[in-house]
Amino acid sequence: RRWLKYNYGMLFALVFCAVTANLHFLYDLHRHAKRAIEKIDTKGVLEVAYDLVMAALVAAFGIVALVSADKTESKALDFVHRIANIPFASPGVPFEEKVSDFFESIDVLNAELAEAHLLSVVAFGLMVLMLIRIVHATGV
Repeated sequence: RRWLKYNYGMLFALVFCAVTANLHFLYDLHRHAKRAIEKIDTKGVLEVAYDLVMAALVAAFGIVALVSADKTESKALDFVHRIANIPFASPGVPFEEKVSDFFESIDVLNAELAEAHLLSVVAFGLMVLMLIRIVHATGV
């Protein structure tokens, strides 16, 4: 778990650097434009705004992923305990109740897997958006 927090710490440091650089670029645009609307580089402002929005999205995703990763161990233990505590060998518990408890546990696991899949899809979407920005910035 330590490496995960280290990686997210590095991610937040990079996001901070990107935000700082973009805000400095906006300040330079404003200073050189001398408040004349026709002299403002709108393409530069839009690129900086896109970068700032992407930085905010990456930071938000990092926070959500870190919180989700912290809960993963406890959720896995809870699932194992739920399955282990189903009295499969007990003749006093009706079979329908055993099956019901088992499938309720499976539904909980399915919900957790769906959440993890959603995080993967969002991460992939952010990665594609960043790739588009890199390709655009390099002029390829």
